[in-house]
Amino acid sequence: MKSYTFTEQTGYFNYQLDLNPAYTTGSFGINFFNSGLAPTTRFHISGISGKIFDTDNNFIHSYYRNNLLSISGNIFTGKHNIFINGVAKNLDCSRQTGSISGVSLDLSNFQSVRLRIQS
Repeated sequence: MKSYTFTEQTGYFNYQLDLNPAYTTGSFGINFFNSGLAPTTRFHISGISGKIFDTDNNFIHSYYRNNLLSISGNIFTGKHNIFINGVAKNLDCSRQTGSISGVSLDLSNFQSVRLRIQS
């Protein structure tokens, strides 16, 4: 698992994660957190066996071996949204309130990964 920290975000910001799945077996996780004294996950996106789930464990998309996948979204106070390959998948996902200053990626089943954060 790799973790990346960035300037603490307290308001609106967006992210984009471009992935190339090597396999559809196994699982992956993307966790946005605050990196203070007591790190707390604010929201997560997970996947297992070719299926992607939002923070509320709703199935939102399938992924396939060697098919590029772009997961992006906008983060607001108290909620966020998710787009996959530019298509809205959930426009009102819940999240814990508070600042976000990092992301951890458990993406061992992916050949390439690119993350971009913009405020």
